[in-house]
Amino acid sequence: MSVLPIYFLEILAIIAGFYFLFKSKTNSYNRGLVYFLLFTVFVELIASYAIIGYFSEYKYFSFVEGTLFQKNTWIYNCFLLFEFIFFILYFRYYIKSYYWKRFLKIGVIIFIIISILNFSLTDIFFRSYSQITIIICTLLLVIK
Repeated sequence: MSVLPIYFLEILAIIAGFYFLFKSKTNSYNRGLVYFLLFTVFVELIASYAIIGYFSEYKYFSFVEGTLFQKNTWIYNCFLLFEFIFFILYFRYYIKSYYWKRFLKIGVIIFIIISILNFSLTDIFFRSYSQITIIICTLLLVIK
């Protein structure tokens, strides 16, 4: 199945987002959301090297065959870290309570430390998606 329709919809969302930004006055957080969509498409295009390599039997991107970079999980683990931090800070902007804002700020710092330790002390970074990263950040997003 082709991923081109997904890329098309993502690019369409970016165009709609930029249209919205230029047509109305908005805060910097909403502006950041549109740029985050642009960054997401960029990451997905870069990470598609693994799919292209695999389905071409490494005719393309043969230099990654048999290396730690053969799978694109390392890109998505980095992206997950950035994505969760972005969304926590994005929603933090809309929270009025000082207590919850401070809680999320401390939670993000602890989240970053735990994620970096998890990536560096285990082999999960290149092997699979980090479940600890996903669980901790999901809890932070749900709690807020």
